[in-house]
Formats: sequence, structure tokens, C-alpha cells
Amino acid sequence: MDYPLNKKKVSNITGLLLVFLIPIVLLPSGINAQEIQGERPSLNDHTFVPISSIHSPFTNTLITMPLGIGSTMGFDFPLSDSGLDTIQGLSGEVLFANLGFHYTQKVQDWIAFYLRLGLTARLGTNFESIISQGFNTVVNLEVGSMIKLVESKKTVLSLSVQVQNYSSNFIDINGFVRDIIEGNPDPQIVRDIPALTAGGGLHFAWGINDLFGIRAESSYAYGETFTRGQSQNRYSLMGGFDVDFYKRFNIPIGVGFTYTVTTEPEIVYVDDRSGKLVFWKLAYTGRKDFDIGIEGGFMILPFENIEEKPKVSIASITMSYFFN
Repeated sequence: MDYPLNKKKVSNITGLLLVFLIPIVLLPSGINAQEIQGERPSLNDHTFVPISSIHSPFTNTLITMPLGIGSTMGFDFPLSDSGLDTIQGLSGEVLFANLGFHYTQKVQDWIAFYLRLGLTARLGTNFESIISQGFNTVVNLEVGSMIKLVESKKTVLSLSVQVQNYSSNFIDINGFVRDIIEGNPDPQIVRDIPALTAGGGLHFAWGINDLFGIRAESSYAYGETFTRGQSQNRYSLMGGFDVDFYKRFNIPIGVGFTYTVTTEPEIVYVDDRSGKLVFWKLAYTGRKDFDIGIEGGFMILPFENIEEKPKVSIASITMSYFFN
């Protein structure tokens, strides 16, 4: 059942667009070609390797495009646990996909505005997993600003403020059957649920030397969930390091590693539960203004109607171009 676009949702979308368009109008004019040529951010002679799972505390103008795919690593799930005997031991896989476009615009050295557009999807790959997990997609539009608080030769600490608008679509066959069994007067197999959240975060980077760098961040948001009429707190804690071999050994290779604990809805989907993400990246670092690499890792995520958290392996290609 489709829900009409109400005035509140139109107002939310309009507000998101205004937050992004206002800084564009205020951008300084007369940017020359030398300013357009950019470089990947660096501290203490260390050039950082961009990793899509962690926000950069820098204010460089850049475009990033991640594209990833993954799947569960084999697990069992119940088909029904409401009113009927639970069918245990069913096995299957759930496929994951994500596509993103991230744009950051530097206004001054201490502030940048950004827009992030992302699509994530979960879908069963066989009859059993489709019945249990359905077909779910979430489109996320995030607009915000990155503000430098403290910067030295070796470290930088920045504050981000953002608003996120989610448009989710859930095809829930198991939930539809459960609603019928429980006598729900309005059972639905398809749910379209918008959600709006707002929050902020702290982002830190430390250039230890020309070889090693460390990054960390924490973020918090509050807003609507994928359960209609409910709101809750959201948080993410991330940390990682990277190694760039180019300056010291003249080898145009960089590697990175991150660990994340999060309740962000476009990753977790399920309310009141958290997920854990471990990612690594292998990147080409031979150009100052361009980054391309392969990311891999695994996620431990909650699933609807399942107590255990299955492990999901994932791989992606990311590209970033820096303008100034």
C-alpha cells in the first residue's frame, strides 16, 4: 500500500535541499584552475587513504562514489514463530548491495558542506530466505556541514552537523502472514516508510609520520525509525588506521583498516539493535588528486525475526577525486 506524499514530508525534503543550496549560493567566485587541482588530505607528511566507512574530518572539495555487493555467509532462520509451529533449520542466503554518491564542497578552509546520497538493499536469494527476510531497500539523503575545531601539524578535530531523510520500502511476506494469523485488520505485504533524523559528530585524524595515520569518529542522531510513530537515538563509533607506502618506499600502494559499531538505520534496518563492521582497503596512491581502491570485510548485523546476528561478507570499489 502506497502512502501519499504529505505536507510534512514535502517540507522535510524542501528543508534538506535548502541546507545544501544555501552554501552553494554563498561560494566565493573566481576559482581558478590552480585551485581546482586538489590533493588528498595530509598531516605531518602523511597522506591519508580514504575509506568509505569513516567520514573525513577535512574540508577538501571532493567527489566519492562507492559501489558494493555482499552476502550472508550461511545461516539458519525460522520461517514463522507466531501462532504456528516454528519451522527451524531452513538455510539460505541474503544478498546485499549499496551504491553511493558523496559530494563535499569547501567554502573556507575551516568549513565545508556536503551531500550524501545512498541506496542500500537486502534481498533473499532463494524461496526460504525471501519468505523470511523479504526484499528491502533504503534510500538515504544526507546534507550537512563539516567544521574544523582544532588543527595542528599532526592532528585535526572537526564537528559535523547533519540531517538525514530516509525513504524505505519493505516487502515483508513473513510479517504479512503473521498479521493475518494475529487478526490484524490491515495486513500489508509492502510498507513504504519515510524517516527523518538529525544529529552531529566528532571526527579526528592524526598523522603519526609519513607512513602511518589514525582516524576516529563518534556520531549521534535522533529521529524517526522504520516503525511508524516511533523515534529513537542513533549512534556510531568508528576507529581505524591506514598506511601509505608511496612517500617512504616510492610504492604507490596504500592500505587501511576500520572497525565500527553502529545503529544507523540504512545499515542495521532493525530498531533497537546494533551492528559491527570490519573493513579493509587496498588503494592506488600514485596520484595526489585521485584515489581508487578495493574495499572488503564483513558485517555482523541483526535480522528481522532472528536472534543471532549472521555474518555478511562484502566487497566494493570506491573512487574519490579531490578538487581543492
